[in-house]
Amino acid sequence: MSFGFDIWPCFTRSYYKKHDDSEDGFYTVYRKVFEIIKGEEEKARQNNQDLDDDTYFSVGGKNAPGFGDSTTSLEKLQEFYKYWENFITFKSFSWKDIYNLNEAQNRQIKRLMEKDNKKERSKGKKKYID
Repeated sequence: MSFGFDIWPCFTRSYYKKHDDSEDGFYTVYRKVFEIIKGEEEKARQNNQDLDDDTYFSVGGKNAPGFGDSTTSLEKLQEFYKYWENFITFKSFSWKDIYNLNEAQNRQIKRLMEKDNKKERSKGKKKYID
């Protein structure tokens, strides 16, 4: 099971047609990709009760800079890359869980299940971020 937008097809030259601002051009295509990612992160943030607004905004939150276009200034490009190089996702990766904790026979089994689920979530998050 996966959650949301699959970014991996975007890492090919064939994902855009031209290197310009046209509808199927590099800047427009990737601007849309980053808007989708930002939208998904906002939804994940809203679903994460453990995350308060101060934490959310301290790591960028809604303030993630846009992708820009062919005329974007160097200063704006640097802001964009600085943010995304330090990107932290708000997604929980709970869909990676392999066990339903409600099915545990006792606390010891439940802790082992939680440990395995946590490991799977970490793997999913690492793959998503990298």
